[in-house]
Amino acid sequence: MVNCDRHWKGRLRHRNRHVMIVLGIIALAQPTAGIADSDEISGTELKKLQDKRAKTKTERHQQRLAELSRRYEIDVTPELVEKDDNGWYPQLRMHYYLTLGREFLTTRDAKRAKAQLETGENSICQPDFNKRQIVPSVLLLESLNLLQFLTPDVHLRGSDEKMVEFKVLAVTHRHVIENYLNVSISEKHVGEVRSWSMS
Repeated sequence: MVNCDRHWKGRLRHRNRHVMIVLGIIALAQPTAGIADSDEISGTELKKLQDKRAKTKTERHQQRLAELSRRYEIDVTPELVEKDDNGWYPQLRMHYYLTLGREFLTTRDAKRAKAQLETGENSICQPDFNKRQIVPSVLLLESLNLLQFLTPDVHLRGSDEKMVEFKVLAVTHRHVIENYLNVSISEKHVGEVRSWSMS
């Protein structure tokens, strides 16, 4: 005879595990929607929230909404919040300065350096300075001829001549790439790139 209590406890445990997974997924999705649905605040209210140490959940959402709204200058949606969480803004900024905004790049970095000098009373923390400068990264991407891969609707395979040349160049300069772009390139796995496409 089967022990009914053990059978039902096992089924309940199994069902509860699935419920907890679903609730976890819902909980992860709610912050993006919560941020996008928050009330907008003024610039002075944002400054107060940024200076405040202990914030409620609502205040954190309002602050994030205001920061995203000012950063992207578009309506904040849950999708935008998620993309920003995944590091979308630095990628957009790099793409802009590599292409359309190239002429403004040196001015941008000079302003950042000047602001750091003023904040540090004519002294600069070298790691902070290097981290905030984009010129070296853009110059590196240009020297790697990365723009050739940013053409829409172009599909490349790992065996294409452009890709083979790029892989050799990337492996040759992998330490520089890691220092400036924070991207690791392994000699062992570089041949595994099968295809690349920009759609």
